[in-house]
Amino acid sequence: MKYRHGELESQVATRRLNRAVLTGIALGATYCNFTWKAAIWTIIGVIATVFIQAAMNAFFSPMGLPTLTGPFCVATWLFLFPNYQFLMPKSN
Repeated sequence: MKYRHGELESQVATRRLNRAVLTGIALGATYCNFTWKAAIWTIIGVIATVFIQAAMNAFFSPMGLPTLTGPFCVATWLFLFPNYQFLMPKSN
């Protein structure tokens, strides 16, 4: 089954939103410390997911492939790997 660009645009927009929400849940729940740093990091991750989704759609659409949860996985890993110490509370 080939994915056709322009087909069911409202569903595509809904899926893009869901991936951003998934990223927000994953990043927000991973750090479990409710600080402003974690909140900002999560918001930046959600915004990055939307751009990653757009880039992956542009790349895979000519081949007729959907991106599925690729943007969620890429964004989550990109924001979980760097600066793990940045968001964790300092221990004395």
